[in-house]
Amino acid sequence: MKPGEPANRSLAGRAGVPLFLLLIVATVAQTMSHLVPELMRDDLYGGDAQQHVWWLYKFVNPKLYPNDPIAAYYSLPAYSPPGYQFLMRGLAHMMDLQHAAEWLAIVLTFLSIGLTAYLGLKLGKKTGAMAALAVFVVCRCDRLVEGGFPRSFGLVFLLLGLIALNRRWWAVLGLVFAASPLFYAPTVLNLAPATAIVLAIGVYRYRRLPHGFAALFALGCVGILLIAMIYLKPLPDSVGKWYTYAEAKKMPEWKPKGRTAFFRSWETLYFSSPVSGIGLTPKQTLIAAAVLLAAVAWRPRVIPMAGWGLLVGALATFVLAHLLLFKLYLPSRYTSYAFPVFAMVACAGYARELKMLLLAGRNRLGTLIQPAIGIAAVLFCGAVFFASVKNVSAALALPAYGTNITPAAEPVLVFLRTLPVDALIAAHPDDANIIPLRTQHSVLTNTETSVAFNKAYYDRMRDRLNASFDLLYATDWATIDSIADKQGVSVFVVDQRRLTNPDDRPYWIPFRTTNLAKIDAGKAAGFAMLAPPADRILFRHGDWLVLRVGGGKS
Repeated sequence: MKPGEPANRSLAGRAGVPLFLLLIVATVAQTMSHLVPELMRDDLYGGDAQQHVWWLYKFVNPKLYPNDPIAAYYSLPAYSPPGYQFLMRGLAHMMDLQHAAEWLAIVLTFLSIGLTAYLGLKLGKKTGAMAALAVFVVCRCDRLVEGGFPRSFGLVFLLLGLIALNRRWWAVLGLVFAASPLFYAPTVLNLAPATAIVLAIGVYRYRRLPHGFAALFALGCVGILLIAMIYLKPLPDSVGKWYTYAEAKKMPEWKPKGRTAFFRSWETLYFSSPVSGIGLTPKQTLIAAAVLLAAVAWRPRVIPMAGWGLLVGALATFVLAHLLLFKLYLPSRYTSYAFPVFAMVACAGYARELKMLLLAGRNRLGTLIQPAIGIAAVLFCGAVFFASVKNVSAALALPAYGTNITPAAEPVLVFLRTLPVDALIAAHPDDANIIPLRTQHSVLTNTETSVAFNKAYYDRMRDRLNASFDLLYATDWATIDSIADKQGVSVFVVDQRRLTNPDDRPYWIPFRTTNLAKIDAGKAAGFAMLAPPADRILFRHGDWLVLRVGGGKS
């Protein structure tokens, strides 16, 4: 301890580095506990992978998914940006694409953690870095990166862009503006208002543009040009125009018990919904706002202007996304990344201010509080480690395909891989979710890809959804073959438990209503797929059957 240095300051200095490193390790452990199990068991990788990753196998074998409108839809640059496609095309020749996406998520997670720590260090030194990392853990920021999808790049670009804006690295910020449209364009809309606010204040104060503005302007123009080329050009006729707000509000698919359930109570619509809301309940929003106002009243200049610009920009684009539904995609995309990053900025700055207050020369309270804070930090890390071990154990203990609505059987998927590449497979839409990813075969439709955003595309998916249920609940094979031939289906995969207990989960509205009528008819006359002829059965595993239907290419 230096002469004249308070004992509590020396204690804080000695404990700071180990606590900082411990929190980094805890953050890595928490994020890896959700990502590593997917590497250990392929069946745990699902969700949006059933939208964004499966069709990428065409990079390995161009013959896959022939004439598949779903693959054509999700391969559009507006949904799978050129930078992401270029990266995955390169990885396709190095490793399995599912594993490539999983490893990509891990790499992006480490980058996010590193950028979070750096942001905190610059705003509040070690104390700020620990606070920012704690926000990363508490807000489960790993969920923003998981999967290795285009949106997985959003957090990395937002953190890098905010750091560049706060440090006035204009060329780096310009590179973020130029690169983001190639991977995840909403980052541009998050950063643009913040950049405009910072520049405007700088020009007002100094009566000149900053050095490096030319690089920012040139690269920003590149970003705008890329957005125009990728996202603003007309969509193919097979995809069609976006549904308008008025049209979507009338559709059952967007109401409660619908596939997306966008339009619910105002609390859900604008606050708690992960699709349409800011991600906080009204009560949580009021608490967060009150805490922020109290902190600003105490120390008004702690949060840098770049942070305030990010918050204002996020709220503005959130409102704009609601007003232009769905032209800016989902409103939550503009707050789900920006709010945690703003929380990192605020907590990093105020944690540093609080520490300095406690370490003030004659503040005896700091001598007592500093050890308490250290103990609390250790307990926090211990809780994170315990939760991480529990997460891994729980994930690995799940039954096969336990993350899906209906657990699929691996032997069925193994058999489906042996079918001709042009075989079109049908199943209950929930059961069909995993088939394209794990078997590299097209499906008639499934739940994950039947999204009601674009009119022409969804018209076709609606027809295919109805056909899937007509096949499943049919009472005679003549009807099954007729529907299958019309749709080009050669194989139907059925979990017979859906027919022995057909009232369980009759699907989302509006299909639920028509399905109930089909189920009643099937109960009365008997479901054909409950007792198929022997020559129809291509494969059997427990309750699962793979059946030949229609003319067939099986």
